Amino acid sequence: MNNQQKNRILKGEQNFQLYVIPAIKQSFPGTWISTNGLDVDFESGIDWVYIDHGVPYTVASRVWESSPKQHFSIRWKRTGNIDQQLEVESRLRDMRQGKQLPVWTIEAFVFKGWVYVAIIDSLILWKVVREHLMDLSDFWVMNESDQTIFKRVPFDRLEGVKKFTYLS
Repeated sequence: MNNQQKNRILKGEQNFQLYVIPAIKQSFPGTWISTNGLDVDFESGIDWVYIDHGVPYTVASRVWESSPKQHFSIRWKRTGNIDQQLEVESRLRDMRQGKQLPVWTIEAFVFKGWVYVAIIDSLILWKVVREHLMDLSDFWVMNESDQTIFKRVPFDRLEGVKKFTYLS
């Protein structure tokens, strides 16, 4: 992992702690534990464990510093390292093999003092991705030496999206 990736992961963790947890704390008052750098992070895309009354829930998260969007974003491909398995390939493989998926997926946007958070059951999200991958639009994000192509999974294609808005 290069320094840009490490910094991005650290910044995402910090933004989750600074913005997302306060935005959802009334609905999720339990304990949040980062899995940053642990095997479960790299192998299953689990960024957090949320503990509520002794029951653990695994969470994948992404925090953007941008205007809010009405979709979840999933890494599909990279232009530079085409052999690298990203979220789409690894999560769909895990589904086929019956491996652990995060219980919830959280997408958040921090913009002009506001925090916008969406939470979905990860299984619902990844079933839609599996069934409609090639129909989902994409967008590109510039990295240090290449680009990452993300797929958009619109909220209106998913049942059970919970949304939160919070003035930080």
